[in-house]
Amino acid sequence: MFYILKEGGQVDSEGHCKETDVLIRAVAKWTSQLYQEVFIFDDGCWIKSKTMWKAVQRSSWDNVILDLDMKEQLMKDVHGFFDSEQSYAELTIPWKRGIIFYGSPGNGKTATIKTLAKGLSGRTNPI
Repeated sequence: MFYILKEGGQVDSEGHCKETDVLIRAVAKWTSQLYQEVFIFDDGCWIKSKTMWKAVQRSSWDNVILDLDMKEQLMKDVHGFFDSEQSYAELTIPWKRGIIFYGSPGNGKTATIKTLAKGLSGRTNPI
């Protein structure tokens, strides 16, 4: 176990320094929030990525080659899912945050996901 002490700081009976604990909590809070970043699960851990955030911001439905009706239905389905958390709770069904895209490489899955993420990020209750 390690302790960080402030020079001249008062240490309590458990070995904590109040000022240091306040600093550690502030740092933990700051690192858990996103600042023009997205969390990516990579190599077994979550990391923040500004690069991916920028890629998402550049995405557009114009870059997704799908039939217009399919694009609209996809947006409706995804937004409907994220708007239905209360319905799942009322039915005592676990509400999972996930969408599975399946297809061969190069069929537009990544472009679609980035564009959906951009659209969902503008929600008042983002995912």
